[in-house]
Amino acid sequence: MWFREKALVAVDSRSAAVAVYRETFSGPRLVRFGFERLAARGEGDGSIVRTLAGAGDAVKRLAASLQAPPRDATFLLPIGAAFPSISDAANAVRAQAADVAEADLVRFRFAGILPFPVSQAEVRTESSPSLGPGLVLAQAVLKTTVAAAEASMESWGFRGARISSVLSAALRGLPPRAGAVDLVLGDAACAVCARDERGVAEALHLRLLTDGDDRGRRSFDEARRAAPTARELRILGEDVAGLGILSRDLAVVPAFEVAGAQGADPQRFPFLALFHGATGPSNPRLPDFGSGSASEGAVGLWRAVRLTGFAVLAYALGIALVEGRAAWVSGRSLNQARDEVARTGRAADDARKSLQKNADLLTLAASVESSPARVRADLAALLPPGVEVPSLAIDYAADGGARLDLVVLARSAETYDRFLTALSRSPRFAQIKPGSEVRPGFVRATVTALHRPEGKRP
Repeated sequence: MWFREKALVAVDSRSAAVAVYRETFSGPRLVRFGFERLAARGEGDGSIVRTLAGAGDAVKRLAASLQAPPRDATFLLPIGAAFPSISDAANAVRAQAADVAEADLVRFRFAGILPFPVSQAEVRTESSPSLGPGLVLAQAVLKTTVAAAEASMESWGFRGARISSVLSAALRGLPPRAGAVDLVLGDAACAVCARDERGVAEALHLRLLTDGDDRGRRSFDEARRAAPTARELRILGEDVAGLGILSRDLAVVPAFEVAGAQGADPQRFPFLALFHGATGPSNPRLPDFGSGSASEGAVGLWRAVRLTGFAVLAYALGIALVEGRAAWVSGRSLNQARDEVARTGRAADDARKSLQKNADLLTLAASVESSPARVRADLAALLPPGVEVPSLAIDYAADGGARLDLVVLARSAETYDRFLTALSRSPRFAQIKPGSEVRPGFVRATVTALHRPEGKRP
């Protein structure tokens, strides 16, 4: 019900936070909030199991002091636990076969870039006004991580909790901003979201923060590298203070001000900015990576709502059948004509789709000067030493172009950057968009580009 209270829990290796909010007619309202700093235990040790174990006592104390309700709670996995990627949902639907589900397509695309087997991951997709029209955020989380989070929430007293991510909440709380780059800081990693001049998210990068790093400088440099032309840097996290002095030409804005947590100290309570993104009334529910998040009470209530809905629908259909019988009889011939037109239209659409998917027609239109051999030859001419392209997918477009999906392996970040520079300067390639990357050290990344024959560069 609207007056029921719910809990939101987030932990990392440095802190634990619990928020209790209430659903009202005007939207979610924060009623109680608690935060506790954890003892230093080797920042960013990379183990979510150790992080959950170290935060258990703090979460229990906070839940008890705040009288957090045990049901319908949500746990936010920290930055780095979920491997993210942004894709164009509209293009994905056009490219996939009619019998291929979107979830399977996303898992297939993740298989080549994940640092762990995709068979061991829970993969979820979501849309958000913050990303832009037609874009979806896909995240892959190890099943063992999800199971550890569910077990921890159960041991902390939260029954049937939903498992979501800090990254989803953070991005949803940041509205589109032209020429901006968003930096979400975590204990072991940071996420960088680059936006174009319309404020639409272009790419999302996950960067690990190892022990000994200058966290502020490293995160700032990653943000500038991902969006060198950005005019504004929006930061969400505990390391906000001091980053403003790293650049004179880039406006640094603490994201907690943008995300609706005015009046809070970002150094002490960065979690309050996440509350807006996680519970905002303009956003749909956060993705749930867990398998048993729905409580028995919620399931029973949902069954009752469905039965009531079916009963109302059956009654409405009965009334409509009785009152509309005379009109249906008199208009039977018109309905038959409409059905015939609809069948003809469907047949025409099926024929058009069949032609659009015909490999021979696409080859005649685009593969003469953009054949696989020619594309690989053009790529080979650009590859600097230490860079390989082990995977190349070509999608011939109806306008005569060839859209490329590349998986790039580079010995170092410098060699990968040299490859991107050479690719952008080549007259054979256009619309180059770097995708997800795994750094530091050995680089594994995805890149999309458009191959055009010489003299036809868009």
